[in-house]
Parts: sequence; structure tokens; C-alpha cells
Amino acid sequence: MSYKEKSLLYFTALVTASIVYYQAETKTPDTQDIQNELVRMEAPATNSQTDQILP
Repeated sequence: MSYKEKSLLYFTALVTASIVYYQAETKTPDTQDIQNELVRMEAPATNSQTDQILP
């Protein structure tokens, strides 16, 4: 293979790897996001409509 063909092949491989890595990163939620979601689920509901209706 000529130098041009090798360069194009390596460039294509690099771009492909970058795209695959980016897609994998965007589909996997961050650990911090998961912890925030768990805290939100465990937090008691305050200032909800039921608190205002009940005496």
C-alpha cells in the first residue's frame, strides 16, 4: 500500500473509533447522574399538593 492509502486507512480508523467512543459515552449515564437520580427518588415530597390540602 502506498503512503496515501495507509494515511487514509489510519485516518478512517481514527474517525470510526472516535465516533464509536462518543456514542458509547453518551449512552452511558454518569455515576454522578445516577446518584443524583437515586437521591431524588429517595427524597420526601415536600410542598406537594397533598400537604396543602390536608390540615
